[in-house]
Amino acid sequence: MHMSCRVIQHREADIYTVLHFGADPSGQKDSSKAFEEALDKSPYKVIVPPGRYLIENTVEVNRKHLFLEAGVTIENNDRIQMNSPLFWIHGIHSIIEGENKSVKIKSNSISATSVIKIGHDDARDVRRNILYCEVKNLTIEGSGRGTKLSGIHFYNSQEKGDEMTTSYFHSIHNLIIQRVNIGIHMERFSNGNSISNIIFNRVGAPESGCAIWFDGATENRVYDFFHHHSANALSVKFTRNKDKTPSYNILQAGICEQGGDDARCVEMEAGAHNIIDINCNVLKGNMLPKDFQKRKNIILTKPRN
Repeated sequence: MHMSCRVIQHREADIYTVLHFGADPSGQKDSSKAFEEALDKSPYKVIVPPGRYLIENTVEVNRKHLFLEAGVTIENNDRIQMNSPLFWIHGIHSIIEGENKSVKIKSNSISATSVIKIGHDDARDVRRNILYCEVKNLTIEGSGRGTKLSGIHFYNSQEKGDEMTTSYFHSIHNLIIQRVNIGIHMERFSNGNSISNIIFNRVGAPESGCAIWFDGATENRVYDFFHHHSANALSVKFTRNKDKTPSYNILQAGICEQGGDDARCVEMEAGAHNIIDINCNVLKGNMLPKDFQKRKNIILTKPRN
């Protein structure tokens, strides 16, 4: 029996790139509007061809797939102090994907709070569910100067009993995050996220930053990460965020090897039912509360002092 395969070819007019909407791959002029129009008018997927693109306003990704080809760098102008992220993902099934980790999204602003934000804007945001978003296969970078800057910031404005403003089940995979003060910040009721294969490089100032911050977050899975070249920094922090206590989070197959006499692995101010199974190759080890085990937290590996 003869079987034939049908090959579907896309016409050039069917393929949306940011160049069709006036983006400048030389980085000489602001391409924010071109990115916004491409994402607004495309059926779903938008391609960013190789080049350097200047972004001076936050680009919103809402129910779209932004694909960055190898050789793409997207950054803001260090003369314009953006307080907002370069990209804000706030629509179900939205994706920012690089072809490989040569792709770079960089914030040069010292006043910005994040490079990429996923979820709601703030506690007043009442938009509906934001689910199943992805960021993968690229490098996220800061200027190394900002004290507030996080690589990825999750925010969930859901209040107890409110099922209309959830932000759940996002996937973060295969990234380099570097030269930021906080690598990944999961704030408020950030829930059910899967984070894997992350290299944190020069992340976390000695007195204030960290690679991963569970800031009230619950039921997240973080595995296969490596924190290095970040002298005297903290790797993982657990804190209460108002009425939200970090709980039921799992960390596995992580390596804390940031260097420096004052480097720490895990610092827990609040938390319950968390499981931590990572290699701690730093001098000061973990800073755990006396009631760590009483609150049903489990740590499976000990520091290598």
